[in-house]
Amino acid sequence: MMPYVLLVDDDPITLYVHHQMLKNWGYTVDCAVNGNQAIALCLNSYDLIFMDCGLPDIDGFTASKTIRELENIHQIAPRPIIMLSAYTHTEQLQAECIAANINCFITKPVSFEILKNIVSDCLNTTPIKSL
Repeated sequence: MMPYVLLVDDDPITLYVHHQMLKNWGYTVDCAVNGNQAIALCLNSYDLIFMDCGLPDIDGFTASKTIRELENIHQIAPRPIIMLSAYTHTEQLQAECIAANINCFITKPVSFEILKNIVSDCLNTTPIKSL
């Protein structure tokens, strides 16, 4: 069974490109364009969540913290959350990710190879072959 992924980003181009890559690998992908949508969807049985940090309503860190709280309340095993950021100050970003219990972060733009390796690492699967 292929992974079920939640992709959260307010940039339509980023959302489209990442959605197409994941979909082409055979993954089932749901998309959200803000933190509130991500929180509303988070109780679905996702295997992996990609979260943009700069969302228009609530930031990705706050949304991720809320998702972690809901996982705890509903006794759902924590799913990997990968933070996507155009922000390049990695020390501050890393500290915020740790505080929000986010598994790792990657900076945008995300290359095909990086996305492939992150998904493989987080889901403990064999690396996806390049298309």
